[in-house]
Amino acid sequence: MSRQGRITQFLFPVLSGVLFALAFPSVDAGYLAWIALVPLLVAISDRSPRDAFIFGYLTGLVGFALILSWMRLFGVIPWMLLAAYLGLYVGMFAAMLRWLIGNRSPFWSLLLAPALWTGLEYLRSIGPLAFPWATFGVSQHAFIPVLQVARVTGVYGISALVVLFNVWIASMVMPIASRVKGLAPSRGERGPANRQLVGMAMILALFLVTARSGLLQPPPAETGSLRVATLQPNVPPPLKFDPAVARNNMALLKSLIDQAAQTPTDLIVMPESALPSDLFGERGLLPVVGGWAAAARSTLIATSLENGTSNIAVSIAPSGSAVDRYDKSRLVAFAESGIRPGFRSTPLWTPLGPLGVAICFESIFPEVSRDLVRAGAQAIVVITNDAWSDGTGGPAQHARFAPLRAVETGRWVVQAANSGVSLIVDPSGRIAASLPVQQPGVLVGRIAFERPMTPYVRWGDWFAQLMLAAAAAATMLRRDTLLAEIRRPAFRTAAAVCALPLTGVAALVASGAPWWAWTVLLLGFAAVFAAGRIAPAAPESRRGFRGLPAALAAGSLLVAALWGVVVLAFRANQIPVEITVPREGGFVLQQLLIAAALELWLRGGAFTVLAAWRGVPVAIGVTTLVGMVVQLGLPAEALAWAMVTGIGFGLIRARTGSAIGLIVPHALGNLLIAFLTVVR
Repeated sequence: MSRQGRITQFLFPVLSGVLFALAFPSVDAGYLAWIALVPLLVAISDRSPRDAFIFGYLTGLVGFALILSWMRLFGVIPWMLLAAYLGLYVGMFAAMLRWLIGNRSPFWSLLLAPALWTGLEYLRSIGPLAFPWATFGVSQHAFIPVLQVARVTGVYGISALVVLFNVWIASMVMPIASRVKGLAPSRGERGPANRQLVGMAMILALFLVTARSGLLQPPPAETGSLRVATLQPNVPPPLKFDPAVARNNMALLKSLIDQAAQTPTDLIVMPESALPSDLFGERGLLPVVGGWAAAARSTLIATSLENGTSNIAVSIAPSGSAVDRYDKSRLVAFAESGIRPGFRSTPLWTPLGPLGVAICFESIFPEVSRDLVRAGAQAIVVITNDAWSDGTGGPAQHARFAPLRAVETGRWVVQAANSGVSLIVDPSGRIAASLPVQQPGVLVGRIAFERPMTPYVRWGDWFAQLMLAAAAAATMLRRDTLLAEIRRPAFRTAAAVCALPLTGVAALVASGAPWWAWTVLLLGFAAVFAAGRIAPAAPESRRGFRGLPAALAAGSLLVAALWGVVVLAFRANQIPVEITVPREGGFVLQQLLIAAALELWLRGGAFTVLAAWRGVPVAIGVTTLVGMVVQLGLPAEALAWAMVTGIGFGLIRARTGSAIGLIVPHALGNLLIAFLTVVR
């Protein structure tokens, strides 16, 4: 293929990435989501799973890089690393779709693509590294009839519907593309398959017409019985906790509360960490803020970054007394590494009734609001501070989750943002009132407390879990290939080298054994492998010592560069960091031993066997994943660090042949992450 041809073949995946991004703010052209995947699906229709992964990864990388362009405020490298991580999910979608379908009829795409996409979206939303930003279904926040699907399936049902439509359009385009290429239509593009596609299209069209007519749409919500006001002070982030302007910030909040109280108001909501200092304690602001609530004769949701370590929301009764408190429990990795998470997922009690509070990042997780409603919340309050991303699509993207949370839970959603977007959303997803970005003021509206539970609240993520199970069951379409692979000695050796040590570590950790027990286990396994008792030693092991200096230098440089990225990202947002060295004298030795055990296992024996089985890319991916599994239970920062360094160390191992040279860089990275203290 010519150079021009090689460049041209990537245009379709890039186009899909661009269309995917345009479906979300800042452009917010949600209708483009219905065709966003078509170029990618056409591009991979005659490709191998490996090529499909590359094309899908390119789509995801471009799409998420554009959507998350506001992340550049933390630095270019964190922005691109996050986009690169999220792009993996689109790559896996494309590769698995092509592998499962093979030469089968395109009709299978209609069945498998929604299941694969939705299952992977669900996986992206759970676990310590969960980040369900730009979930496909959120792009339909303004399409009220389709939005009602979320009452039963959650946002994932809308994602599946959008992907189904994309596949249908792609199935009609593929025969045309084949003729343009001068190829005869494949077996799956003729006769019965076409009739099946027409039938599926009719079902889809019937659903959309029904939704459009409003039969799936609940009647418009009546005017609520409670008057609510949200405060939008629009204080620049660097000035929020500046003692020099604390008095001015308090005066601004007081003036906004006075403005809200000009008409009798039942509930007043502050945005995230609105108070410039602590609410409780000897010098706490509770007496002052309680006086504001008493003067306004309103229930007040006050917020602060208590002691610099707890992100809290407190309900204050019209009497001026604090009656309940909620601590943010779902924290942002790295950005909130100095915050202590709360452990309560129950509603915030107020004199008006129970309110479900989601603080900033928490509102993008459907299960947070669902669990609160299941526990009795009669309305949802989202408090956030997106001011640090003003001038980008970040605040608007965050605000688009509110209609989904309203429909899923059947509750009114009130969002109070420091600089916007503040809004009030009714249970059918309509925005009843909003306040633009960077406009200080008070948003006033009426809401109602709702008691009925939607099917989604009752049944949870049943649809997404069903799609994930369907995707897993679909691997039986390739059972002959799987069985042939399992019978290969290389596969069995690779599985043993990875699974046996991991199982031993898990058993020791579960039994409460100290860290040195599983470290000794891994070192013993490395010794057995080095003796050639499990598999023949690979040529790389013989040059491992020669590559030691290069691995040591490259690994240390990688760790230093990544640490610099972390520090610069904090400083870019005026968040200083410090290095706090533990007083335990044996801590450094402990980290060296742990690093030796992990590197000699993962980048030593396991890497050698995996590379012999399926090549270096598989060896890098599997050893990185296994290394992350070992870190489960540690903070998200440790898992993210393990993922990035695991890939980097794998590349260095492949180049130098040395696992021993990576021991010191691994220990150095662990020490730096352990010593990290974010000062607020």
